[in-house]
Amino acid sequence: MVINVSPSQDTIRAMTLMPNNTQVANNSDTYVATALVQNKKHQALPGRAITFTIDGFKSSGVTLFDMDGNQGNSLTVITDSEGKANVNIKSKVVGTRT
Repeated sequence: MVINVSPSQDTIRAMTLMPNNTQVANNSDTYVATALVQNKKHQALPGRAITFTIDGFKSSGVTLFDMDGNQGNSLTVITDSEGKANVNIKSKVVGTRT
């Protein structure tokens, strides 16, 4: 799976995926993807729109969703006060992507 993240002019300093182990593709277990957005001075940038998209699966078995109940193969979320944007990922498609 490839997770693409599209910021504006800002920089994604870190991208994490938790938990740091293999999840079962049961359309229930989830990962949390977090993008840390900062400016050139490494200061957190709250209130920035960040778009996460899923690539690499032929089927629509992978879903992104946020805490507000929005979901899809592409999802835009707003960074929090620490400059972090989070989405949850669940899959019913077995496979490994990088």
